Amino acid sequence: MENDNQILPIANLRQLLNLISPKKEPLIIKGKIFNYNIPINNTNFQSIDREFIFDSCVFNDRIDVVDDGMKNRYIFKDCTFSKRGTINLHNYSFEGKCRFLDNITLVIKEQGLYSFLEHEVKSLITVNGCISEVYFNIGDLNSYDKNNKINDEKSYGGFYFIGIFSEIIVAKSRLIQINFDPNCLIKNTICLTDSHINEFYAPRLDTHAKCDIYLSYIGKCDIYKNTVTQFRLIDIEESLIDYFKLMCDDPDVVKILKSTINNIDFYGNILSKNKIFILSSTVKNISFNSILNIGIISLNNVIMESGLFKIDNCNLGKIDFINCNFSEIKMIFLNSKISEAFLSLSSFPKVVFNENGIDYLQTRLMHGQLATASLKQGDNVSHLDFSSNELYAHYKTLKWFSSKIFQKFNLWLNYISNDFGRNWVQSTGFSIAIGFIFFLLLLTSIENYKLRYLDFKLLPALIKFLNPIRVYELDAIFNNTPIAGLKLNPRSYVIDFLGRIFLTYGYYQTIQAFRRFGRK
Repeated sequence: MENDNQILPIANLRQLLNLISPKKEPLIIKGKIFNYNIPINNTNFQSIDREFIFDSCVFNDRIDVVDDGMKNRYIFKDCTFSKRGTINLHNYSFEGKCRFLDNITLVIKEQGLYSFLEHEVKSLITVNGCISEVYFNIGDLNSYDKNNKINDEKSYGGFYFIGIFSEIIVAKSRLIQINFDPNCLIKNTICLTDSHINEFYAPRLDTHAKCDIYLSYIGKCDIYKNTVTQFRLIDIEESLIDYFKLMCDDPDVVKILKSTINNIDFYGNILSKNKIFILSSTVKNISFNSILNIGIISLNNVIMESGLFKIDNCNLGKIDFINCNFSEIKMIFLNSKISEAFLSLSSFPKVVFNENGIDYLQTRLMHGQLATASLKQGDNVSHLDFSSNELYAHYKTLKWFSSKIFQKFNLWLNYISNDFGRNWVQSTGFSIAIGFIFFLLLLTSIENYKLRYLDFKLLPALIKFLNPIRVYELDAIFNNTPIAGLKLNPRSYVIDFLGRIFLTYGYYQTIQAFRRFGRK
């Protein structure tokens, strides 16, 4: 039958099939348009051990291919399926580039390797694997080219898997969705490689099975909680994932390597058997939500140049932060425990936030625990830095007009004098400034002297005044100056007394800051 693009009435199809000779040459039906339902079974297609080839045909109505024990083999080559239908893949195959414009169910009842390659999928393909030894390969769908941007993602279809599969491989394909029935089970491997998948909802994995994602873009990757889930290994490498949601107690091991993840959310509990590794990857937003960790979490060389790091009501246990610079990100920390963390060459922001802005109370809680964790591992440098941040946060939480006004004043002096022990240059400037202020007050207290301008001839007196342990009388500091011999009053001695106290405090703060890394 060589007349292309002709509508073939069903009566003509049945007449044709009834006239088939008993010879076993392939019967080619080419370029025909079917506007009616095509039930392929023993009624319409005699079981005569023959190969039927539908070449460049268009099926505008349902096509239902059932398994009646026929010995015939059916090949759909470059065909278009415009309506829903069911195809049993026993003795059926797709070749060339077929187009699936409406939902199709593919039923697999025999073990073996089934390939679905180089087709155009605009709808949802449901694959029903009724037995366990099924290997299903998907590749080169929708003319995938990772260098070309998708113009209309809604025009592409996806896959929904039901049943039991030994292996599912998706390669070089562009799909809206890959999803699985809650009872679908993967015995060995599911692998996504070099593909663009908008939504991927992970299946159950049997013992020792794994899920691999390589060189792919995943819009939403959801590893959700299922009471019978048995994940073993999830391996993500050199991929881009826009949103990754993980129920932590499902997989034994999650490894993310050399990948970019815009948003990653962790939920659930991390049991002793669970391990999560994020290695040499770029992450924009990380969120830990109500997690109890008694397993292993390791963030190694994680790059977060901006974005959000959220730890909400968690006990992160022995989490590792190795070579992670989080100093420039926005941190949300809420009533969590990280005092057992291991910190190596890692930094954190000085303040944390809540929905209303900076939260100094939670900032104090976080940096206090980071200081404790650093001290446990012998990192005295980080311990001092985190401790200073903790004190600054505590200072900001106190109010001036409260029962803790003196504590507030004490912390304020520590802050302005040497930044809680971190800046000896600041404390040196503080000491000189305090001495200069009290020296001016002393000048204003002298009788018969009016301070109109600063006379450099008084510099020797200022230098003497800056010595709080001088043994000579106060009026002696003005010897050999223009105001020598002028009378001091009691107010002058009170100013000198207070000045000596604050000068001594300033010098002490300078010594403390200067010896910051040497003191115990």
